[in-house]
Amino acid sequence: SDAYIYHQLNQRGKRTFVAGDIRVEHEFSMFDIRNRVNAERYQNIVNAGCAFWDLELGTLAGLYHTASLVYRIYKHWRRGDDPAIRRITFEMLKRRVFRSKKSRIAEWRRAGGRRRETFS
Repeated sequence: SDAYIYHQLNQRGKRTFVAGDIRVEHEFSMFDIRNRVNAERYQNIVNAGCAFWDLELGTLAGLYHTASLVYRIYKHWRRGDDPAIRRITFEMLKRRVFRSKKSRIAEWRRAGGRRRETFS
């Protein structure tokens, strides 16, 4: 995710700059989840996001992330999103509530996730 990349750059003392009057058009796919995100991609987005929150941010941020998953489930239900997308969000919420941060990180690493090797 963008947040993870910028966080990693910042951790290594790198800075980012905007060059001149460049205008970049960007459409955030999560704003149009029905048409732009399939279940497999959504699973990857949720996994990466949760790993970022667990690995890089503190306890209060983790509580915020858990609350945001509850709100996301509500939005999925209200919009009538794909049941597979709703299920992925619900499973991640259950994981955050019923598993420790340590076990979630270990699970993520067993699945092939890395922490700091990305920008070495």
